[in-house]
Formats: sequence, structure tokens, C-alpha cells
Amino acid sequence: MTPATTSKRTNHSPAARISPFYRWLTAQAGRGDFIGDLAEDAMSDGSFPVGAKTRKEIEAHLRMKRACFEAIDALHEAWKEFKNNAA
Repeated sequence: MTPATTSKRTNHSPAARISPFYRWLTAQAGRGDFIGDLAEDAMSDGSFPVGAKTRKEIEAHLRMKRACFEAIDALHEAWKEFKNNAA
């Protein structure tokens, strides 16, 4: 394979489609608060948008699933924490 063709390749493995936020969130499972609960719920939800790049995408999913207010609030707090840790 030449360097020109290598640069055009994309990684289509399932792991490549998992967003940094989802990786961070799943690491929060078991922490004993609403964010930990959200992480556990996300891991058990087969339709959770693991590749979502924005908080709004995930919030739309939670609303479609009729998530409680606390879950939406946990998402907002988790997103802030994630962004603060990434900075």
C-alpha cells in the first residue's frame, strides 16, 4: 500500500465509531451518583448513540426514550465535567 492510499483509508471498526464522550462516560460507571447511573444506563441501552459528537444528540436520544429529568440533568453535568477534563 502506498502512502497516498494509506491516507485515504478510514477505520470502520466498531471501536473507531465510539466517541470520546462515551468512552469517558462509561469509565464513570459505579461512581455512586447521577453521572454513574447515566453511565450504567448508557451501557445497557443498545440504542444509545455511542458515536454522538454533541450533547444535543444524546439529549435527543434520552428525550425520545422518555428519560427522567434527573437523567437529562446528569447528562448536562457529565458533559460539563467531560469538557473540563478535556481542556
